Amino acid sequence: MSTTITRLLGVPVVSAIFLASCGIGTASSSVPLRVVAGESPWGAVAAAIGGNRVNVVSLLANPALDPHSFTATAADAALVNQASVVIENGMGYDPYVGQLLATGATGPRRVVNVSSVLKVVRSDANPHLWYWIDHVPIAAAAIEQAMAAQDPRNRSYFLARLKNFTMGIATLVKELATIKLERHGSTVAQTERVAAYLLTEAGLRIVSPLGFSLAIENGVAPSFSDQRTIQTQLKDRRVAVLVYNVQTVSGVTTQVQQSAQNASIPVLGVSEVVEPEGASFVSWQHAQITRLSAALGVHQ
Repeated sequence: MSTTITRLLGVPVVSAIFLASCGIGTASSSVPLRVVAGESPWGAVAAAIGGNRVNVVSLLANPALDPHSFTATAADAALVNQASVVIENGMGYDPYVGQLLATGATGPRRVVNVSSVLKVVRSDANPHLWYWIDHVPIAAAAIEQAMAAQDPRNRSYFLARLKNFTMGIATLVKELATIKLERHGSTVAQTERVAAYLLTEAGLRIVSPLGFSLAIENGVAPSFSDQRTIQTQLKDRRVAVLVYNVQTVSGVTTQVQQSAQNASIPVLGVSEVVEPEGASFVSWQHAQITRLSAALGVHQ
């Protein structure tokens, strides 16, 4: 088990009592705490911790939607205004959350910015932080602390569920360690950096051009050189798996997927939101890690 997870199972990163002293919300233990997350991975984490004491809404949750095209609505603004806890990923991934926060609040509110919690501040860093499995418990602890500050009477309930959630994450870390043990250094290609943190934790080496992934993420055509490189890697079977973002599909990514299939290279579809919608965070990531293991011939 990782040092990060072992530490979190023992004591929270920051005392919830300290957070509560900074300002306690008015939520009652009999009324579910209103929580809004910018995207469903963090919403699923909040739901795992809050259980039936919270009402969680994730603004970006539809697996069939291209996340790059998401636009917040007036209804979303109302949800954020009324929320006791708001979770934003940060790093420019969900700027709509900041815009909605700026419209005001109807009562005391705590905001958890995950990138700040994880101290990922470089503008060029990968924003898909919920795939940084080993560090998810740190974000979860911050979410628990925000909930406890707003609803201190349910602090012990939230802490117990946080511990259970962290144990679930520990199983995912062990699964990634198994892949790393058997396939350390194996090369993979990706259409976007969606699961890059997870792939790195699994000991895999991403060899496809970074420029290709960044272009797809930014909604522009990759350079001819980057397209030729990834196509050559697939044609020559230089990678063991192609990791494919199923939510951002274009003519270019479809061609890359077809090239992998023509070369009999397994294609692992990953998503930027929890799939199926409403699944738990751990079950969602477990399913993706299981598919990755199968693609690499690793037996969990």
